Amino acid sequence: MTDPDNFTVAPLAAGTTFDTATIGLRYRTNGDLLMMMREAPMRLQAMHPDGTVDTLQIGFMLATRIFIDEDDIAWLTDFAAGRVHRYDPVADEISTIGMVDRANGIVYDPLRQMLFVTSYGDPSSLWRIAISATGDPVGNPVMVTGTEGYSDGLIMDVCGNLYMVDQGGVSGLGATSRLDRVIMDDDGELQDIEEIFGNLEIELASIVFGYGEAYGDLQTSVFLVGLQGNVVHVDVHVHGAPAVVLDAPPG
Repeated sequence: MTDPDNFTVAPLAAGTTFDTATIGLRYRTNGDLLMMMREAPMRLQAMHPDGTVDTLQIGFMLATRIFIDEDDIAWLTDFAAGRVHRYDPVADEISTIGMVDRANGIVYDPLRQMLFVTSYGDPSSLWRIAISATGDPVGNPVMVTGTEGYSDGLIMDVCGNLYMVDQGGVSGLGATSRLDRVIMDDDGELQDIEEIFGNLEIELASIVFGYGEAYGDLQTSVFLVGLQGNVVHVDVHVHGAPAVVLDAPPG
């Protein structure tokens, strides 16, 4: 998968230290880092480039994922509540888009105008929610496919294929991870599922496409992080869909 000696891990230059778990993380176009903080009450916070932190929303039960689209809208999943949210950071307004049991991984596809959400459990499932031009849901969530394992992180390539991580289950129970490529048509109907790899015993959870040239052209590589801190990457031979990236590290 990867050689760990090829990567350098360092703290964020203007970062802040927290005494609670941080789950979802995504940058906004203005350099703010949105964070789901696992404290009571659970909250969505923004860490600004200068290291200061503001609380944006509170009252989640166990929110796990954030996805920022090209319009700077944040899409959130609240796992424990089974809710999918849309958050407009400019208006500071949040709305519930739909209900998906054990909602977890989340990706918005602007071409299909659909939100895709994984449901974590065994069995797991992948759902789609049609979104109107005003950002409102069109009808109820629709299941794209059921799948074995514990579906966790989710990302999309430039062709509209989804990459769905099977986290593998609970620590100490022989959990194994898997990465599947989900191929759909323009209406979000399932065409095929391809296994990229399987039986990796490190409980992978999150996934993101690589950008930049620090280690060569990484734009066809996905990077995955496990619950125990393991990081791996694999070349899927397709470029990632357009995503919010920063020209330079903050700080």
